[in-house]
Amino acid sequence: MNSALAEITIQAKAEHEAALAKIQEIQKEEQWRQDRKTRFTSSEYGRLMGYEDDPKYDKVLTKGGMSYAYAKYLEEISTEHKTFSTGSTDWGNENEAGAAERTMEETGLVITNYGKEQEFIELGNDLGCTPDGLIGSDGGFESKCPDSKTHDTYLNTIRDVESFKKTCANYYWQVQGSMYITGRSYWLFVSYDPAMKREEDQILILKVPRNDQDIEKLKTRLRLAIAYKNKLLKQRENRKPLRIV
Repeated sequence: MNSALAEITIQAKAEHEAALAKIQEIQKEEQWRQDRKTRFTSSEYGRLMGYEDDPKYDKVLTKGGMSYAYAKYLEEISTEHKTFSTGSTDWGNENEAGAAERTMEETGLVITNYGKEQEFIELGNDLGCTPDGLIGSDGGFESKCPDSKTHDTYLNTIRDVESFKKTCANYYWQVQGSMYITGRSYWLFVSYDPAMKREEDQILILKVPRNDQDIEKLKTRLRLAIAYKNKLLKQRENRKPLRIV
């Protein structure tokens, strides 16, 4: 085989392997969507958790919670699922693995199951989460790669778990929900922006311990949301769509 033909063969093989890898990536993403469909996933738990001081907290869902449960109901009765992509989400996806690698460099911890190796974890028939990474047998990892304005706000306002909960309530409930689903006792929350000029400004790392009191609140809201979804499903079973001829 002459050198030109050998080069073409090598190039064709590389293109074939790249195409196969892309197909596998698409298949894995589609499987992930199917696995999480109809389940209440921790990235959305903040929608359930408003008005903690409301005396009806353990009896009534917030409007956001009802909307979330209704969306899960629609996933039960339809085949459609919508995806969206913006410049911000693309930036986050591109830098997610870098956030894990930078965190390992800063802390000396070993993070597994990050980047393209993330796995969806189920709890029962209704709950699930996709950790951005796992740490040993007892920790987890959640990274955000926001725009520089948002990241700078986090650098200025997040000093401890209390300020994290106040500043990023949705992310707080996400990591507590992930600890509930996985049974782990702590989670690292990381905000990462490699666009920052000073290296020390590029990353924020906060260790969030498991809070069983808050997890009980979350479980209460999850029970309400699951019950509401099941109520809608029951109503659907009993309805007779109108036909006027």
